[in-house]
Amino acid sequence: MEGVARQRQTTYKVAVVGSEPLQLGFKLAGVTRSFIVGTRDEAESKLRELMNEPDVGIIVFTSKAAKLITDRKLRLAMQTSVLPLFVEVPDYDEKTASESMLRELILKAVGIDVREGMWK
Repeated sequence: MEGVARQRQTTYKVAVVGSEPLQLGFKLAGVTRSFIVGTRDEAESKLRELMNEPDVGIIVFTSKAAKLITDRKLRLAMQTSVLPLFVEVPDYDEKTASESMLRELILKAVGIDVREGMWK
């Protein structure tokens, strides 16, 4: 649907979509493609735009931005996309079960289920 034909390249950019604190934190870490969204239209438009950019390999977005998305096709595309990889993270003010959230992120990113005590 939304994807473009991509040539293999060795490096891809990270893009961030969400709140101002998240965007600022990633900018401090050197990520230049960061965007603040507050409405459904802004979130869906920006995610579609980034999804179709051939140099973007990872799109980090907040769970608040995810809740704004109502377009089923876009949501499905985000859930099944490999390139770019979509990574949902909690926003700065959200309370989460951090261990399970981190475990899910690792599983999605590298395909390994990291369990407690696994490396002992």
